[in-house]
Amino acid sequence: MDEQRLQAYGDLIQELLRCPSGEANRILNQHSKLVDEGLVQVLVQVAQQLQSVGRENEAGFLLDLAQPLAEYLNRTTNSGTQSNATPEEYFRFLMEVLQAITKSNNDPKVVYPLLAQHQDKLDLMFAEILKRWFESELDPNNSERNQVLAVRLNSLAIALCQFPLGSRANNLEIAIASYKEALQVYTRQGFPQDWATMQNNLANAYRDRIQGDRAENLELAIALYQQALQVRTHQAFPQDWAMTRNNLANAYSDRIRGNRAENLELAIALYQQALQVYTQFGRGDRFLPASVASLHPPGVSQTMGNDAKQLGTCLQGSYRGGSGREFRIGDRFLPASLASLHPRSFSRTMGKDT
Repeated sequence: MDEQRLQAYGDLIQELLRCPSGEANRILNQHSKLVDEGLVQVLVQVAQQLQSVGRENEAGFLLDLAQPLAEYLNRTTNSGTQSNATPEEYFRFLMEVLQAITKSNNDPKVVYPLLAQHQDKLDLMFAEILKRWFESELDPNNSERNQVLAVRLNSLAIALCQFPLGSRANNLEIAIASYKEALQVYTRQGFPQDWATMQNNLANAYRDRIQGDRAENLELAIALYQQALQVRTHQAFPQDWAMTRNNLANAYSDRIRGNRAENLELAIALYQQALQVYTQFGRGDRFLPASVASLHPPGVSQTMGNDAKQLGTCLQGSYRGGSGREFRIGDRFLPASLASLHPRSFSRTMGKDT
């Protein structure tokens, strides 16, 4: 990536960060020659830098831009074509990725370029190779070794859930397979806290899952969050409890089965419970949807009755700046294939364990 183009990416990102809500797609349309995989990578890198200095709202805004752009670019290129790699090549790639994760402590600056270089291998065959390798390496007489292997898979799953390139559907399937394999080692009986963390992470992956039935995926996510909360209690782990309840609220606000109004009332109650802990620990409304976090208690109580459906629209509506900003892509500026994507709010990407 040459210095001039890198500078152009930086200038574009600064313009996006300064723009009023709803103007991002117009700005991207004006700079369409810069919309490529390089921009996506820089968006992610800048978001990580912003997160490291506590500017999480801006970081979330950039991450919400990166994901749908990456999906669109993947649909319009050949990156989704089937790999011709042999099982041995898949295995070598797996070893290389796990080694990079271990040596760099899962640093995206190290891991993401490697994943980007081998996007064609991030498919269901890779997931199968991963499972076979892990199960063949487990040693019933060596618990410490098994834990190391499980930690590596957990790290790989986290990286793939956040990786903006390749097939989002395949990335999530590999992540789900990785979490499930790691849970063979990190059982509730032996490692309750780690088990709860992986239950939460697996639930996040199912909530975002593209393959399978959407309604069933959300039911699985809800069940997994509830299992995690059996260990992540308010008394023992208040911040983890709040994080998981926030995630569970997201799942209920998206839920397809059951009564829509009841699901939204459950989501509201869960968000409010999480907010109490976040406020106690000085985190305020950082992780809650702007529409909920900005409501005063009287406004919430008035909305929880017959207006639950209306609040549901607010929960999934546009960001208004401040604690949340949403990039809505409209037909007016970008192709329909990209316009049809619905990026998540940053509040929905937070609360993921690392």
